[in-house]
Amino acid sequence: MKRSEIMKYLKIILLLTLTTSLAWGQNDAKSRNILGKLSKNYRSYKTIKADVAFTIDNKKENIKENQKGKVFMKGGKFRLELGEQTLISDGKTLWTYLKDVNEVTVSPFEPVEGELSPTNLFTIYEKGFESYYVGEANRGKNKVHNIDIVPTDKKKSFFKIRLVIDRQKEQIVQAVVFDKNGTLYTYDIQNFVTNTAIADTQFGFDKTKYPGVEVVDLR
Repeated sequence: MKRSEIMKYLKIILLLTLTTSLAWGQNDAKSRNILGKLSKNYRSYKTIKADVAFTIDNKKENIKENQKGKVFMKGGKFRLELGEQTLISDGKTLWTYLKDVNEVTVSPFEPVEGELSPTNLFTIYEKGFESYYVGEANRGKNKVHNIDIVPTDKKKSFFKIRLVIDRQKEQIVQAVVFDKNGTLYTYDIQNFVTNTAIADTQFGFDKTKYPGVEVVDLR
């Protein structure tokens, strides 16, 4: 998997909390009710911290990659540490740091509506999607809801996202992006903690902490 493709889907993770208006399209009542409660819960959180496991799987191309990391969110700010990459945003600027080459790219943060990213990871379904209840299942000792959200814009590179929602906690525990090229991008959310103190310094890039870092400023 090319780095550009990995970074594309890392950025897709970060968009899930910025949208505010609901545009459900054709939905079944059960999925709409569950997602409505989910939105209400997430918008009540001042901060979010969680562990994230990211998997890229394409059986046809014999591709299987796994990465683990952490995500921190506070309002429209986020920090995503995943493998050798770290994405940081204060809501206006995006810093993309690549540890293996000690390089940071600085660019305006311009979230794309309908794309999955750290800031809308938990609310992407609110706009530009139709939702469908798939069914209930067991996940370990817990019961979960499976809901498919389908983009109304058929030009998207993916044709659906499956949300796996803990029935009792009313939290997303997994999101699977089904790409049109046959690749599955899976995000597992673990150790989800809300309303804990997170310093604002987490949402900026201090180059003095990265000796010799190369800065590529695209602003």
